[in-house]
Amino acid sequence: MSLYTEADIRRWQRSAALALAGLLKRAADAELPAISWTVLTGRELHGAVQCRDGDRRDLFEFWRQHLGLTERKPGRSLGVLRLCAYGEFDGVRVALTADIYEDDEQ
Repeated sequence: MSLYTEADIRRWQRSAALALAGLLKRAADAELPAISWTVLTGRELHGAVQCRDGDRRDLFEFWRQHLGLTERKPGRSLGVLRLCAYGEFDGVRVALTADIYEDDEQ
């Protein structure tokens, strides 16, 4: 049995969605390129850098710096380097990721 009610979870998700709106406004004002965002249920946001042209590392770094996120040690698996950064924005936890493929690094 969960300690949290469905009402709690919905409230947290709405809070994350409102924070995302503010985050996107701030990013637009700074003219950052768009990335994919997911609103999670636990007052959390996940940003994924998924551009096609091999600029994932630079775009990840632009967003990481803009949001003041702390980068974690990257992980590598099967030829993919995963960049991760974490922090908070407007009271909501934010995770940012980018997968860098070996082909992108060449």
